[in-house]
Amino acid sequence: MWHPGHSRDKDGHAQTANDAPYPSDLIFGAPPAHVTLVAFPRPTVDDLNPLLAQARAAAVRAFAPYSRFRVGAALRDAHGSVYVGCNVESASYGLTICAERNAIFGAIAAGAARPFAALAVTCLDATGPCTPCGACRQVMAEHLQPDAPVHIDGLGDYRISDLLPLAFGLDVGE
Repeated sequence: MWHPGHSRDKDGHAQTANDAPYPSDLIFGAPPAHVTLVAFPRPTVDDLNPLLAQARAAAVRAFAPYSRFRVGAALRDAHGSVYVGCNVESASYGLTICAERNAIFGAIAAGAARPFAALAVTCLDATGPCTPCGACRQVMAEHLQPDAPVHIDGLGDYRISDLLPLAFGLDVGE
């Protein structure tokens, strides 16, 4: 039985919050034995890219009990305000939302100034860099400035046209 601040490892030994490999292990139990996660090495603070540091902080709050793939995104609007998002999974996998779309939709809901100026994305549990999925790239193409930098942790800076050439679009006469 789970008790606040304690869990047990696979051998039944008590663990504290400081011993658990992931904060969510205290709630969901240890990951299945067949899953091996290796953290991609990166500094905890990146003075050269504060937007990336905010994306990393958001990724820690991801709700990813199924994939254990914590992703964070930070979005800068046209006036310099920053909005963050993390992935939130659902047992009905199609209802899961990615960090990038979460940040963009949250910024829109908060009344952020569009088009957005920059986005940074990171995955804490990947063995290498991860790029945004196709759905996120489409949403980014619709809401970011055409020349807005998209910083992918461990990979570098891109423009949305690099990530999604010939993106789908409708002329809505904005």
